[in-house]
Amino acid sequence: MRFRSFAAGTLLLGSVVLLAQVPDVKALSGKYFFRELALASDTSQVSGVSGTLTFDGNGSFTFQGQQLTGNNGPVTASGSGTYLVSSTGSVVISPDPLRNGSALNARIGAGALVASNTETSSTFFNLMIAIPAPTIGVTNATLNGRYWIATLELPSGSLANVRDAFIEANANATGSFGDMPITGEISGGGPLSQTAPGSTYSLNSDGSGTANFPAPASSNPNGLVLTGTKTIYASQDGSIFIGGGTAAGAHGIMVGIKAGPSPNDTTLNGIYFGGGISASSPISAFVGAASSKGDSNIVWSRRYVENGNAKPLNVSAVNNYTIGSNSGGFMLSDSLAISNGNFIIASGVQPRVATNNFELIFAVQAPSMSGTGVFLNPLGVFNAASFAPVGYPISPGELITLYGTGFPAQTAVANSLPLPVTIGGVQVLINGTAVPMFSITSDHVSAMVPFTVGGSTATVVVSSGGKQSNTVTVPVAASSPGLFTATSNGLGSAAILHPDFTLVSD
Repeated sequence: MRFRSFAAGTLLLGSVVLLAQVPDVKALSGKYFFRELALASDTSQVSGVSGTLTFDGNGSFTFQGQQLTGNNGPVTASGSGTYLVSSTGSVVISPDPLRNGSALNARIGAGALVASNTETSSTFFNLMIAIPAPTIGVTNATLNGRYWIATLELPSGSLANVRDAFIEANANATGSFGDMPITGEISGGGPLSQTAPGSTYSLNSDGSGTANFPAPASSNPNGLVLTGTKTIYASQDGSIFIGGGTAAGAHGIMVGIKAGPSPNDTTLNGIYFGGGISASSPISAFVGAASSKGDSNIVWSRRYVENGNAKPLNVSAVNNYTIGSNSGGFMLSDSLAISNGNFIIASGVQPRVATNNFELIFAVQAPSMSGTGVFLNPLGVFNAASFAPVGYPISPGELITLYGTGFPAQTAVANSLPLPVTIGGVQVLINGTAVPMFSITSDHVSAMVPFTVGGSTATVVVSSGGKQSNTVTVPVAASSPGLFTATSNGLGSAAILHPDFTLVSD
């Protein structure tokens, strides 16, 4: 995974549509189609599983489908487990369908679930994407119009055969993608362009189906980035489909999103949950959050695992992006596409350029959140300097800013030391203890994390006039640096000052 500008962020709560709710275990209910790809660095083994996940809305799930391991043929996979959903939209699913005894670190968004096994292994790297299964009949007309498709494949289950593709396609609503032009890269073979002539798709009424990408005449299949028949699963509205191969050794993951009408940089606006997997060296994977306010910057907060690191890392970085009128564009060196602002896909592929960056990234817009009375937005607990998105941990001694509603209609600032634990009748409670405060306004408060905070998580509550908000549980780390910026939003130049308080220029 490629990052730039560590410890930078932005604030986007104004873009969230309020629905008077926060996620809980009932937010994850019903049948989902899923696809999971995994790379094990200790055994050089590639594995995958796809099928259905069924959540009961009370913390239990079952799954069934087909699993591939190495160059072996598919075998039936099934099982059951439990899941937890926090108010921040994070989900723990145990066990991982591909790795019994471990758990998936997941995020539930508005129309998809994304997950990775970031906490239980330093040699196992995976990405799962799941979408709600349709509840009424689907037809070939469900897929209609322009789509962007990203693929990452490892034929024969070999890391040496890795290849990826980034495709602009047109579904004609009757089962044809036409002569599909494909841009991609093969490990050791550099970038290439190919055509899959007469590409087709066929959907069953339940949303499952197949897509077929024929090889060009007189071509070597080993020299193609995408060919053959793939199993696919489509959403109810056709805005997204996922899939991949199911034959022996046909490892990979595919995600397609429908291009939005008249998109531009401002379309990418909101808070997103995402994940990614990289089959480049070093192998890596992540799950986390991103935010953009439509200004050509997207800020990622990643729980990131990389081969060679014994423990996961918390990484915050700002990436710039561009989006064209066809919904495609670039994010740093990755190809990028969006779908009505709801979904994001990115790929290491670049036209005519060898990147050796074999990765696939997927993100879905975070669920809307609101509440009555004194309400602390679970997506609104920020490092006061970087505004790194939800999931970035708090740390001892850190300055934090908390956003919500129902706060007093006043502005007040602490004007003496030691800092007070109450300003204007407002307190911030971390693990039940009132903490030093800097300021309050009608929609946010600023406070300091106690140096005594420890463990892996902490609870945060805002109290106003004796009435307490909902409780938000956030991760804790020994260190989570953020740089104050001249723009006061985590973007732009760091606020590094001369002794006379003028900004140090470039």
